[in-house]
Amino acid sequence: MKRDLIRGEIEFYQARKSREASIGSANAEELKNLLEQGDAEASRMAAVKLALGNDAAGRGILIASIYSQTLFATSAGKLESALQPGANLRIGQAIATIAGEIILSPINGRLRRYYESEGGSFQPGQRVAEVVPSETSVKEGIEALAIIGKASDAEELESFAKAYPQLAPIAVSASQTIRARRK
Repeated sequence: MKRDLIRGEIEFYQARKSREASIGSANAEELKNLLEQGDAEASRMAAVKLALGNDAAGRGILIASIYSQTLFATSAGKLESALQPGANLRIGQAIATIAGEIILSPINGRLRRYYESEGGSFQPGQRVAEVVPSETSVKEGIEALAIIGKASDAEELESFAKAYPQLAPIAVSASQTIRARRK
């Protein structure tokens, strides 16, 4: 099983490197297409790059990227965890398996927790784990929102600041920037 986990991580890492290279050289239309690919990190990176060009097409992705992500089971079976809650994660790192299917972290961050299931067995669509984004990713998302955010995003960032005091200064600053620009 360990060999399968490592192979899954390597394949994911190679695909990620290819995506990152394409994001670096992508034009606005290509970046907008990446927003819809379903890859959380590639979408976040594309949204940040678009925002730096004053394009708000990825605004919703930026907002979502500052919050934790819930991972869901895609097959039925018992969860076999590969990491303990609190572990730091890199994108593509194996978190657990269910019925031999590897669950990889879609983002850089930290494993907050595993969810429990009735009888110890998960069904497709059930919540399996929660992953908190890295502080760097959150800061990039907030800074990008400061550039393209709407008035409602200022309120969102103020609420975020209350829930995450360690990131409150940057969130409040971004909120103030949005409000000043919208006057």
